[in-house]
Amino acid sequence: MNTSVLGHYETIARISHRMLDEAQAKRWDQVLSLGEQYRQAVEVLRNQGVLSDNDREARRALISGILDDDARIRALIFPELERLGTLIGDLRHQRNVLQSYCKQSGHP
Repeated sequence: MNTSVLGHYETIARISHRMLDEAQAKRWDQVLSLGEQYRQAVEVLRNQGVLSDNDREARRALISGILDDDARIRALIFPELERLGTLIGDLRHQRNVLQSYCKQSGHP
């Protein structure tokens, strides 16, 4: 049994669940910070050994939970990204209007 590999999956699952909690609370800075921890944990996992058949079953359950958390996080993030995209679009429009006004009035 390679508990080290399974332990890394458990770590990733914990990080994933914390990311979901933070996303539900709209603490986006924390989501980003945890996302970096998640990425690092996945990189460590890539360098680990192979699991036994028994551990593969446990891994399957962990991966299922990770994927569920990921889907729920994405569902929370997409509306926020759309809101930010709209805000950026509005700011660009305001800037363009201001630039046009300044050109017409002779201001640099």
